[in-house]
Amino acid sequence: MRLWLRADASATIGLGHLLRCVALAEEAVGRGIDVTFVVADDPLAVAVASRHGYDVMPVPSGDRRWLESVNPDDVVVFDGYGFDTADHAAARSVAARTGAIDDLGSGRLDVDVLVNPSEVPDADDGAADGTVVLTGPRHALVRRAFTAARDDRTGRHPATDRLLLAFGGTDAAGLAPTAVDALAGHCPFEAVTLLRGPGSTPFSRPHDRLDVVEDPPEVASVFAEADAAVAAAGTTTWELLCVGVPTALVTVAGNQRLVARTAIAAGAALDAGEAASLASTLPHVVEQLADPTEQARLAEAGKDLVDGRGAARVLDALLGVGASSSKPA
Repeated sequence: MRLWLRADASATIGLGHLLRCVALAEEAVGRGIDVTFVVADDPLAVAVASRHGYDVMPVPSGDRRWLESVNPDDVVVFDGYGFDTADHAAARSVAARTGAIDDLGSGRLDVDVLVNPSEVPDADDGAADGTVVLTGPRHALVRRAFTAARDDRTGRHPATDRLLLAFGGTDAAGLAPTAVDALAGHCPFEAVTLLRGPGSTPFSRPHDRLDVVEDPPEVASVFAEADAAVAAAGTTTWELLCVGVPTALVTVAGNQRLVARTAIAAGAALDAGEAASLASTLPHVVEQLADPTEQARLAEAGKDLVDGRGAARVLDALLGVGASSSKPA
């Protein structure tokens, strides 16, 4: 059996689709299942997929000929916005099971397993008949390094030493200068770490408390050192909450609104608003994050919401282990 993960990444769309699929890949390999990433023929996508040690097959956008390599016992998962019903149908015609990760909560996807880690009202209504629907943060795909970092932070006492700024693997919206400037006048944290992914442009701006971490070999270790974070409300959200980092979320794109709404409604994150208003909202939300009582509350709520076992639950469903329609609170 082989798990095929069809996910793209680029400087424009970011790295979230691809990186959360790494969580599925880790779980599959742990069960003795081979994994191949099928990615757009983009240098960044190929580089990010390859660095994790999996087989990588670059393909032109819209090309389905890679499905000719899929065997009847294999599983195929799609993660991205560039795939349609024709892609899903083609995969179903050759694979034993198919899945899709749909964080927009829209569209009728004809797959065996449909996953959205946000809370999606009436998600079953958007799925084809017989599709197993998995929604909510119990199904957030979190890589193993973050669950390990979660264990390392157990018993950590709230402090106001280091604030993390994390705006996605590529910071496609260019929020770093806005955030750093907004904190230049006053910041209740002793140090600020700006995390820059492999697709981000180089950043240089004078700030006496700022450390810029460029494409670290292990992001989870950077999270583990943070006392609080301001982050884009994408895949990073579930990773930060799993680790137990008190977090405020910035909605950078439309596909992040469900993520932010779910985390904020659960009391597991603060609302830093839309990207366009970050300069005005950031100073106030950072003051909230600096409160040790609020830090402790957010850390516990985040860990309660995201337990780090989502990849195992999703892979169980893809393999048909205890599969059933599921929309947990």
